[in-house]
Amino acid sequence: MADVDSEIVATYLETEGYFVRLSSRYNPNQALADIDILAIHPITGDKIWGEVKGWVESKEKFQRSWEAYIENTFDKDAKEKYVRQVLGDKFRKVFYLPLGRVSEEFKTNLRSKAIEIFDLAEVAKSLKEKSKNGRLSITDKALRLLKILEMTE
Repeated sequence: MADVDSEIVATYLETEGYFVRLSSRYNPNQALADIDILAIHPITGDKIWGEVKGWVESKEKFQRSWEAYIENTFDKDAKEKYVRQVLGDKFRKVFYLPLGRVSEEFKTNLRSKAIEIFDLAEVAKSLKEKSKNGRLSITDKALRLLKILEMTE
């Protein structure tokens, strides 16, 4: 089951024209063997393997474990093999995370591994704008959560 952070990113991608699959289990024998997002844009052909990290306890703790985290997130052979079966050989790796909570060194390390970075704050901002402009209805539970958070600001 997808967490709300992944649902928010999936909703964002859908508003950008992508078909999205959430929480793809690549190894049914492991409890935590899932891929957060697989997305395909039917017009452009763009394909995304997306992983979402919606919260970061502290910059220091996250920075210390970045190598292990990236290895467990994007560098597992079994994961990549599954992604290639679903998306083919050409796809982008995109990490959705709160950029204000991670160090420049972590961002540099992601980029050195050809992993794109997308700020969750930008995702939320885009969805809020689309809902305010009437281009998006608030029927999805992830969007309802964003609306509630907006009312508490």
